[in-house]
Amino acid sequence: MNLLSIVLAILVAILSSTFLINPNTLLTTFLPPNIVTKFIPYNIDRGHRHRKRPDHRKKVSICDDFPKDFAPPDTNTTSYFCVDRNGCCNFTSVQSAVDAVPNLSLKRNIVLINSGIYYEKVTVPKTKPNITFQGQGYTSTAIAWNDTAKSANGTFYSGSVQVFASNFMAKNVSFM
Repeated sequence: MNLLSIVLAILVAILSSTFLINPNTLLTTFLPPNIVTKFIPYNIDRGHRHRKRPDHRKKVSICDDFPKDFAPPDTNTTSYFCVDRNGCCNFTSVQSAVDAVPNLSLKRNIVLINSGIYYEKVTVPKTKPNITFQGQGYTSTAIAWNDTAKSANGTFYSGSVQVFASNFMAKNVSFM
């Protein structure tokens, strides 16, 4: 009986030291791991929680919310130039879109300007007629520049948008 109690004491000492060092191994020893991880929302080896965020590493593009059909296809009478300051269109500035319009074009050239404030000075030269600036709303689309009458060229060149071409139109855009 003495030998049996000694063996039993050694066995209890070994088992208890294993579960004292890592008490959660008792769960994984007697239960399948998928049941343990399903009902216990923390790491049983380290004892701290891991919240699962399904999209925390998913890269999100600035252009994901941008409408895919923002600029309709060109027709025989109309050409479209898309401007977005985040790079979701062909142009990031209004002036670069104006520069891309063909000289002396007989078509209506619509420059679609996405929402935002475009800090630039825009000049529509005499050789670029029939241009329309189409914004997303006068409160959400603006072209701004900070020239004043005291600037180098005076009042005549102080406008944020200067138009020297014929048949120019602007819709849903503010000039500041």
